[in-house]
Amino acid sequence: MLAQLTPFELLTALLVIGLVSALCGWAGGAGALFRFSARVQAVESIGLQLVNRAKGQAGQVQTQATRNRKLNADEEAEILRQQLLARGRPGVPGAQDWRALSPEQQEVYFDDLAEKRGLKFKVK
Repeated sequence: MLAQLTPFELLTALLVIGLVSALCGWAGGAGALFRFSARVQAVESIGLQLVNRAKGQAGQVQTQATRNRKLNADEEAEILRQQLLARGRPGVPGAQDWRALSPEQQEVYFDDLAEKRGLKFKVK
C-alpha cells in the first residue's frame, strides 16, 4: 500500500498528521499549563495565608506588649501618686489643698511654706 503512494501524497499525509498532532499538542499543552497554573495558585494562596497568619500573630504579640507597657506605666504612675499623697505635698490632689482653706489660714499656710523653702527674708 505504501509502495503505491507518490512522494507528494506521503508529504501531504505527513503534513496533515503533523498539523493535527501540533494542534492536539498545543491544546494539551495549554491545558497542562492551565492545570499547572491552577496548582501553583493554590499553593501560593496557602503560602500567603500562612505568611499573613504569622504576621497577624506577630502583630498581636506587639499589641499585647504595648498594652502591658501602658498598664505598667499607669500602675507605676498610680504608685508614685500614692507616695506623693502620703508625703503630704502641697498641690497634689488629696493632700492639703490651700484653696480649701480660709483666707487667714491661706496666709499662714503660705508663710510657713515660704519659710520652709527659704523664700522668706526678714527685713530690718
